[in-house]
Amino acid sequence: MNSIYKWIFFFLCITINSSAQVGLNTSNPQSGVLHIDAKGNNNATEAPASDQTIDDVMISPAGNIAIGHTTPSYKLDIWVRPSGTSKPAFRLEDGTEGNTKILLSDASGNAYWGYPGEIPLIRGVYTRTINYTIPSISPSLIYANMYAYAYIKLPKGRWVVMVDQRVDPASGSYGTSYQERSFFRLTFSDNSLSGDGTLYPANGAGVSKDIEGSLNGTATTGSLISSNVNFRTASIVSGFIIINNRTNGIKTYYLKLVNAAYPNNLNLAGRVLTTANPAHAENRIIAMPLQ
Repeated sequence: MNSIYKWIFFFLCITINSSAQVGLNTSNPQSGVLHIDAKGNNNATEAPASDQTIDDVMISPAGNIAIGHTTPSYKLDIWVRPSGTSKPAFRLEDGTEGNTKILLSDASGNAYWGYPGEIPLIRGVYTRTINYTIPSISPSLIYANMYAYAYIKLPKGRWVVMVDQRVDPASGSYGTSYQERSFFRLTFSDNSLSGDGTLYPANGAGVSKDIEGSLNGTATTGSLISSNVNFRTASIVSGFIIINNRTNGIKTYYLKLVNAAYPNNLNLAGRVLTTANPAHAENRIIAMPLQ
C-alpha cells in the first residue's frame, strides 16, 4: 500500500512540474505556479473576468504574489475591487499600530507603525557618578584631548549630535568676577584615550575623522563645540556637530575636552573646574539622523 502512495506522489510531482501550473478550486488555472480561486467562480475555459478574480490568489513564475487578481508585477501585488469598497486592502496588527500612524521602515527595511515626521533620538551616556575634576594649570598652558567620561553609540549614517555640558568651579576655586574665565572646546573622538598635550595626538585621541569638518583628524570648520566658562558660577558649553558613521555597524564616539586655556591676563593659577557629572540635569548628548 505504501508503494502505491509513493507512485501516486511520484506521478503527481511529474504532472505538476511539467505543467508548471497548479489550480486549486479551478479547472482553468492561469499562467503561474499556483492559482487559487477561493469561490470557484472563474470561467471554465476562458480567462476570468476582473470581477471574478477579486477572491483569487496567484503566485507567478517570478515568485510574485497577486491577491485579488492574477497578474502580479510586484512581490506582493494587491488589488481591491469593486472600486470604492470601504474595506482596506491591508491590515497589520503588531502592537505598534495606532490612530493616524503610517507605515514606516528602519534602515533594514523592517516595517512598523509610527507618526509622520517622528524622529528617532539616540542619547549619550555619562559614565561617572561624581564630578570629573580638570587638573589645575598655569595661565600660560593648554591641555588637550581629555576624555570627558561620556560617549554616544551611533549606527551607520549622518547624525547631528547636540551637546549641553555643565562646567562648575571646583570647591575653593570660585572667583569674584565673571571676567575670571576659561575657554573650552569639546568634540568627539574615536577612542577614550587621553592625549599627549598636543591638540591632535598620534594615538587618535583627538578629533574623530567621522566629524564633518574634520580633515584627517584635524579640527577644521564645524568640528568643535566652544564656549567661555567662568569661575564665578556654573556655565553651559552648548552646541552641535555632524558625525557621519560610514561603517556598517554601530560605532562609539567619545566626548573629549579637546582644548582649554586660561587667559594670560588673569591670575588663575591653581583654579580648577569640574564637569561630566550625570547628576547635573543640564548634561545631555542627543543625536538625530539626517537624510
